[in-house]
Amino acid sequence: MDTLLTSLGLLLIATILTLLVLTPRSWLVALSHGFGIQGLIGACAAAVQVGFVLPDSNLMPVWDRVHFAVKGIPFLTAGWTGRTAYDAALIGPTGAPVQHLDQFLPIVAIQMSLIAGIVAVRKMRQSDSVDYFYGLLIVGLIVNASMNVKTPWWG
Repeated sequence: MDTLLTSLGLLLIATILTLLVLTPRSWLVALSHGFGIQGLIGACAAAVQVGFVLPDSNLMPVWDRVHFAVKGIPFLTAGWTGRTAYDAALIGPTGAPVQHLDQFLPIVAIQMSLIAGIVAVRKMRQSDSVDYFYGLLIVGLIVNASMNVKTPWWG
């Protein structure tokens, strides 16, 4: 479980690096940008959570804080909407998302894929003009992730 969360967090960090790619538009790059934007917002929310919300985080070694933040990126990327869908779809005993990854991660994958698809379509259609819908989507993702910062995903 620990390895899975760390791997997902690192994959999201890898997609953040695709935001540096400014080559001609392709569907693969556009989809990667969609995942990268969500990963960047989730990483910022994880940094805020570890720095300000996590109890006794100042007593943790730096490496443990970084590892905890990387594991939290998928949960914070899903944000409030992912948590709400998880709570509504939870089968069996209740608990934190980390205790039911088999139920939480499909919700996250579906949500992130839909948003990445929307971003990809907008990027492929976008000309050199300003796309206000794209900006509104990013603001919505920031609000969604920030509403989940105080939620203890670790149980």
